[in-house]
Amino acid sequence: MTVAVIEINDVEARLSRGAELLAREPGYAQVSADTLLLGQAALQQARVHPLQTNNQFWRQLSMEEIPSTNPRVRHSADLVHLLLDQLCQNQPLREVVLAVPGSFSAEQLSLLLGIAQQYPFTAVGLVDSAVAGAAQCAPRGQFALLEMQLHQTVITTLSIGDKVTRHSVDAVANTGLLSCYESWAGLIADQFIQQTRFNPRHDANTEQALFNQLPAWLQRFGPGGDQEFELQGKSIQIAAATLLERIRPLYQRLQGRVRESGAAGDGVLLNPVAGALPGLAQIWPASHIIAATAVAEACDTLLPHIRRAPDAISFISELPATATPVQLQRHDSARRATHLLWRHSAYPLAQGKIYIADGEQPVFSARAGSDSLFAVEESADGLRLKTLNGDRPLVNDQPGSDGAALHIGDQIKLTRHPEPITVINVITETNH
Repeated sequence: MTVAVIEINDVEARLSRGAELLAREPGYAQVSADTLLLGQAALQQARVHPLQTNNQFWRQLSMEEIPSTNPRVRHSADLVHLLLDQLCQNQPLREVVLAVPGSFSAEQLSLLLGIAQQYPFTAVGLVDSAVAGAAQCAPRGQFALLEMQLHQTVITTLSIGDKVTRHSVDAVANTGLLSCYESWAGLIADQFIQQTRFNPRHDANTEQALFNQLPAWLQRFGPGGDQEFELQGKSIQIAAATLLERIRPLYQRLQGRVRESGAAGDGVLLNPVAGALPGLAQIWPASHIIAATAVAEACDTLLPHIRRAPDAISFISELPATATPVQLQRHDSARRATHLLWRHSAYPLAQGKIYIADGEQPVFSARAGSDSLFAVEESADGLRLKTLNGDRPLVNDQPGSDGAALHIGDQIKLTRHPEPITVINVITETNH
């Protein structure tokens, strides 16, 4: 029988056998004196009962006591144990490999193995989930792999050849899926108020409905134009550029940490959670979204390299590459700006140059005027600032010089307007 794999991520713990998904449960618990809901049931009530909701127990796995009026819950280890009970319920498991993010401490790994010993199955391996996922796609070179979780994103630096070798692990706080959802939920609520005078966050049940719909809505969100969001019989229109602008600071934070790692010379790999976010994979010149089944399939294929005696299990952070290397997706859009965004309007750089004048609001024009302050123009090596009449707008809060390079995410400020003009890329079907 193929070995079972428990893949741990607080967005969703997954139990698989090869490519077959047996069960999955998000890392949520609703705990009160007389109520204990776990997984999907708790997630569906998280906004209705926020004070009773715990979604930190995977990340904070320990034996330290937590506030609880339920006798079954004393610490986060109890919640992990209870969630694993639910995940593995009615499953005939004999041998299990645990695939765990590299952000887990040695103490947490030891505690997790102790919890696993209380089950009728035998834990035969413990492996870094980033290493296993990379082994299954195996592009050659130096890579950063992003594992997005609920509260953070773990960036693992890897070298991949005949083997996948882990070099470092960096947990970036406040860049997880919840931060993305909170940001977009705020945008959606603002648009409902502006367009319909309806505030979906005024009532807990309506707010819960909004968050319940977010994952499916983001999957349908197209690369350009206006997108419709419906809730409680009301609908709004949101531009794709507005959605991407709202999340830009979080994406930039991840870009910066990947750049600091110095290990993404050949591209960036993303786990399925990160890969599902609109526009994230495209901000790097080359990327690959790891398949949802990759970790489990790699653990099955590489079981001889992972298996250990139950009393001698060690954390595996190097594995042979298992697959023919995938072809990375190349994104010209990661290097080329297409629009200037001011407030909720995006002005295209279709003619290669755009002039900006100051007034009651910035004026964007394809032709120079007597009141034009500066221009943004395309050159052979990228976007450049063209100053006019000695005016020097602020670029990222510093005086911009004539000919200065501009990149996606850069912000240009005019004297009369505190809101910046942002250099962005609007993703379309033609520049994927």
